[in-house]
Amino acid sequence: MKIQKRKIAIIMVILMIIVLWISGIIPQQIGKMTAINYIEKNYGDQGLIYVKMEYSSAHGDYFAVFKDSDGAYYNFLMHSKLLPIIVLYDPLNPPEG
Repeated sequence: MKIQKRKIAIIMVILMIIVLWISGIIPQQIGKMTAINYIEKNYGDQGLIYVKMEYSSAHGDYFAVFKDSDGAYYNFLMHSKLLPIIVLYDPLNPPEG
């Protein structure tokens, strides 16, 4: 009986994680942490402050929005929808071309 309750509890936890992941709650938090770490590593001296994380259905990716002390906003494109751990576009270091 205890084993069956444990199995049900494990299944419920797994289902909850799957629902939170597919709904975008977990990927959004992963993207937020990734973006904040990226900013601290590359632009820690510029005083950028995290504002919000938005999903763009047009791009299929997340945008991490940061604000500087002058009030300018910077949108960093975070790839991909389910695991946004790659900064695809950095407005402070745009690609040349």
